[in-house]
Formats: sequence, C-alpha cells, structure tokens
Amino acid sequence: MNTDSGPKSVHISRVYYRLGAAYAQQENPDKALQYYQRALVAIKNDFTDSLDIFSNPTLDGRLYDDTHLLETLHEKARMLALVPDKSGRHLEYSLSTYQLAIRWTDSLRQTYVLEGNELLWSESFKNIYSEAIHTAYQLYEKRQSPEYLKTAFSLSEKSKSLLLLEAFTTKTGRRNTSVPQVLLDQERDLSVDIAYYEKTYDRVLEERDSSRAALFQSYLRDARLELAHLKEQIESDYPDYYQLKYEGQTFDPDSIQVVLPDQQSALIEYFIGKEHAYAFVSSQENLQMIPLPHPDSIKSHLSAFRALLFDTKSFLSSPKQAYQQFNDAAYRLYDELLGTAIDQLPAAIDNLVIIPDEGLNTVPFEVFNTKLVTQASSNFGALPYLIRDYQIQYTYSIKLLQKNQERLLDIQPNNQCLAFAPSYREASRSIEELDVRGNRLRSGISVLENTAAEIEGIEQYFDGIFIASSDATKAKFVELAAQYGILHLAMHGEADYENTNFGHLIFSNADTNTLEHNLLYH
Repeated sequence: MNTDSGPKSVHISRVYYRLGAAYAQQENPDKALQYYQRALVAIKNDFTDSLDIFSNPTLDGRLYDDTHLLETLHEKARMLALVPDKSGRHLEYSLSTYQLAIRWTDSLRQTYVLEGNELLWSESFKNIYSEAIHTAYQLYEKRQSPEYLKTAFSLSEKSKSLLLLEAFTTKTGRRNTSVPQVLLDQERDLSVDIAYYEKTYDRVLEERDSSRAALFQSYLRDARLELAHLKEQIESDYPDYYQLKYEGQTFDPDSIQVVLPDQQSALIEYFIGKEHAYAFVSSQENLQMIPLPHPDSIKSHLSAFRALLFDTKSFLSSPKQAYQQFNDAAYRLYDELLGTAIDQLPAAIDNLVIIPDEGLNTVPFEVFNTKLVTQASSNFGALPYLIRDYQIQYTYSIKLLQKNQERLLDIQPNNQCLAFAPSYREASRSIEELDVRGNRLRSGISVLENTAAEIEGIEQYFDGIFIASSDATKAKFVELAAQYGILHLAMHGEADYENTNFGHLIFSNADTNTLEHNLLYH
C-alpha cells in the first residue's frame, strides 16, 4: 500500500477536489482520479493511500467534512466509470465506490442538518443512485452475471426508501406522520447541535485549544447520549418511522417470489434518473432489467399525455382528432414503458404490480393503449386499453408492499362499507375561486351523473353506510372512515403536479364552508 499521506485539512482536500474537477472538465479521467484520491486522503485522518486509485477510506474514524467526503466519493466513482477498460476493473471499483458513497448518504440522512436544502440534497442523492444503477447495468452487459442485475434492483429499491424518508422529514411530511411534532423537533434540534459540536471540536483541535476542545467534547458527548435515549423512545413507540430513518434498508431480490401472490403476477419497478431510466421486471420465474428511453423523452411524453387526459374541450369540439391524438400518446407511453417488458413476460401473467418513479405516479397505466389504432373514430370506449388485458395495482416500494401484506394478516376481517357520493348541486362557486394553489385541472364543480345509482348498486352487496347527498361531508367521512374495511368514494378530486401533498378530494358543500372543511388532502 502506498502511504504518501501529506497534510490533512478540509481546505487542502477542496483544493485537490477542484484540481480533479478541472481535469474532469478536460475529459482526462486518469488525471482527475489522482487528485480526487489525494482529496480523500486529505479529508480522512486515518486514510493514507494517495497513489492507489482503487483504494477507498473506511467510514469510521475522524473526518474533517462529511458532505465533502460524499462529493469526492461521488466524483471519484464517476471518473472510474469513464476510464476506457476492456476488463471491467474500473467499472467494478466504480460500483464499489458508489456503494460506499451510498452507505455514507445513509449516515447523512439520519440527521436533519440538510433540511434547508432538501430538494438539492434529494437530487444529489438520487444522482448517485442513478449512476450506480447504470454502472451495475454496464457490468451486467459486459459480464452477463445476474448478480449485477440484483445489485441494480437492490439499489433502485433502496432509493425508494430515500423518497419515503424525505416525505417524513420535510415540513409537510412531518405534519402527516404519527410521530408527535415535539419529538420530531427535539430530534432535529439534537442533530443540529451534534453537527455544530462536531465541526467546532475539529476546528479547536486544529487550533490546539485544549480547554475549548474538552468543553465541546463534553457538549458532544451529552448531546449524543440524549439523542440515543430519544431514539430508544422512537423505536419503541413509532417503529415504522425508526426503521425508515435509522435502520439500513436492505432488500433481497430473490424475496420477490414471496411478494408476488401467484404465477399469474409480475412486478415492474421503474427507476427514472437524470441520464438513464430502467424498468426492473420480475415474475416468479426470472428478473430482467430493461433500459428505457432517455428520461427527458419519457417526461416530455408524460406531460403531453397528461395534457390530453384533461383536455375536455378537444374531446367535445374535435372528437375524432382528440381520439387520434390520445391513442398516439397512450400507445407511445405503452411502447416506451411497457412494450418490451410485456413481450417478455410469460403468457400466463394477467396481474401487474407497478412501482412508479418520478412523474409515472401521475398517470393511470390502465389507459395506456396496447396497439396503435389508425382507423378514424371517436369511440374512446373501443380503444385497446391495457386494463382489458391486465389487472393493475400500484405501490411505492417492495418493502412497503411487504409491510402492507404483513399488516393485512393482523387485521380482523371487516366487510362493512362506507360509500360517499356528494351531490354537488349546491356548489355555485368554482374551483378557481377555491384553489389557493392556482394549479387546477377543472374550472368548476360539476354534478357527477349516476353516482347515486352507483352507491345504490353497491348497497345491494355490502352492509354499511351509503350517502349520496349533500350529507357526504369531509367531517362525517373523517369521523366514520376508521370503522369500515371498505371505502368507496364517488367524487371529484384535484391533483397537484407541483406538490403532490396538495392533491385533494372534494366533499359536499364546497360553496358554503372553508377549504379546510371540504377538501381532504392525502
């Protein structure tokens, strides 16, 4: 092992990092790697191997700057993947460096210190996952080892836990979790204190101020002890939050057979990164990883398809043209996202479990068209929708699906039904007046025809409460919902593509009460 360690400080590390970035811009990965390696040595107290680019530091021991370590590991991994190498050795070490960076993101995610830059850090973390998944796919292409497919699938699934944790830790997410706000605030404050004490302790050590170092060391010890006690309380009282926040989210791709109920089911999980997109397709027989078109193309086509879904004016004024435009867009998305996957599925498959990513959770896969219709028509009911061939269900991650299945085993059977169908006949004000976000899909609350008959039909088969009138209010629903095993809501809803937390259902009497009284947010 080479041990030309040189001086150590975050300032020196950043100088080396900038030199590495300069060579990276010049498309000289070999030279960039030399400086990124020196940057790692300068930032980690017990790491001395400045000459071997295939050597990485451990994550324990003294560290001069945690976020800078992540940035340096990320760039080193990226450069390793760019070095021309027929053997695949550089790709191997690139993947292992990405995995080291991901383990470090787990450590960073356990604090709220980054809250002020939530979106920035979320994007940074996801870029690391995206590049790691692409590197694993390249290794699979080169070596045809299924282990690389499993690694890529595991990374995709792990990235889903990142999104779920973000939903917990953002201000909006914290309002929706069952963990009391006072505990969340205490957890955040202690994490911020610990980060401050750590950085100050390192600084006064460098300044050789022993008395202040001892003081901040005691502050650090006390704060860590208090946080440890708080974690014990959270683990005991709120295990779901604790597991997501503090326990490593591991996933075994071979366990997918436990999740899928039968030979007729297949799971399709999507990962949409910045430069690459993939679909992981798993049945009880095998696992496949299918590269998709560039994410920009997918997002563009999704945006166009969403616009067509809600362009009611065109449906009414130019039905034949709208029919053709809709079929073209619905088939294009089917072809991009599902065509190759479905062509390779066993013929017995008739149930799809979809795990979307990015904007894919804003469109119904059921109305994708499996064929391109060329004959002129305006009969939307005759289009070859995907729902004609498959039952479709959605979930946010395999881990979440497993947990929901486990909970179902503990739930007592409850076939009582609560069905609501607001009349909206009193609604004189428009959604435009009601919508505080200005991000609306409808211009008014129209009467939904036949929902009363829909509720009456359900009542013939189930016991429970069935309300098809102005009595179908949010207050009554919130009061009753927990008592029923089946919920049926025949009502208007409003999506929000800028912030999905503002999507809502619209209950009765939207023109007589405040928004808070009538709009139920998810």
